[in-house]
Amino acid sequence: KDENSGFTHSDGGTVNGYSTEKYVYALTLDSAVTSTTAWIIDSGEFNGGITRWETTSTKDGKTTSFSWDVFDLNKSIGIKLP
Repeated sequence: KDENSGFTHSDGGTVNGYSTEKYVYALTLDSAVTSTTAWIIDSGEFNGGITRWETTSTKDGKTTSFSWDVFDLNKSIGIKLP
């Protein structure tokens, strides 16, 4: 876990053809667990760009999720990570 950021960080492997780092932020509120995960490109022309994003929420045994993939990046997104 990255110090004081709330994010858990690990090697994300290759996602959509890009080498990535995986960042997860989890929050529990009123017995609902919400987790947001981003796979951030860690090298090359698109370093710092998100190639996959997923949000999952679980409450009372029911899970809902949303995710999107970026397959074709035409410029660096330049996201700054903690």
